[in-house]
Amino acid sequence: MSFVHLQTISVYSLLQSTTQLEKLVQNAKQKGYQAIALTDYNYLHGQVDFYKLCLQEGIKPIIGLQLEIPGVFYKNQKFPLVMIAKNYRGYQKLMALSTLYTSDKNDEALLSGLKDGLEDIIAITPGEKGEIERLLLSGEQEEAEAITRHWKEIFSEEQFYLGVQVHQKMQPIIDSLRRLGTVVEVPLTAMHDVQYLEPDDRFSCRVLQAIGNSEQIDTEQEEKKESTTFLL
Repeated sequence: MSFVHLQTISVYSLLQSTTQLEKLVQNAKQKGYQAIALTDYNYLHGQVDFYKLCLQEGIKPIIGLQLEIPGVFYKNQKFPLVMIAKNYRGYQKLMALSTLYTSDKNDEALLSGLKDGLEDIIAITPGEKGEIERLLLSGEQEEAEAITRHWKEIFSEEQFYLGVQVHQKMQPIIDSLRRLGTVVEVPLTAMHDVQYLEPDDRFSCRVLQAIGNSEQIDTEQEEKKESTTFLL
């Protein structure tokens, strides 16, 4: 199986997923994946155990996170960016960025940390929660192009990618992402936002996220919704 999941979260993403690391790696093995990334939000707490579990199952572990960064256009909001370590130096940089995220209350140190030392990191837009994707969904092509150029300048050559996802909410902007990639000369990569392992996990995961987001949900309607959108 050639496709590799580069956007996968676990219970280490607080109130976002019910996925235990051991079950994640075992499930990936059962489904024939030869490699998989763990990209929890902002923290690397699960990476050591994830790494060991992958080696035990003969799967290549890919280390990463989804770092929530102040928007370029929507400056008062934060948007995740998938970051993958290319090597041990990249892992060290991710640890430094995660520490800055934790310790810095006004984001200045975090933004400063993104100005250099990124040559060992690959960055990918995250899909539904991304700033570029939000702008494209709103028809704001010029603003999306400006932000794409911003990230292209920060990361080394061909280390910033536009992630293309095929689930229902992202389908309307697939062509826009392709055009954007052509205009700005940024490569595209196929992505899938993995939040749970099996269809039966969707409802419990959604309830957990509702708790985390302090939102009310209609449980009867939730049980009827598509259960494979964020499936491994």
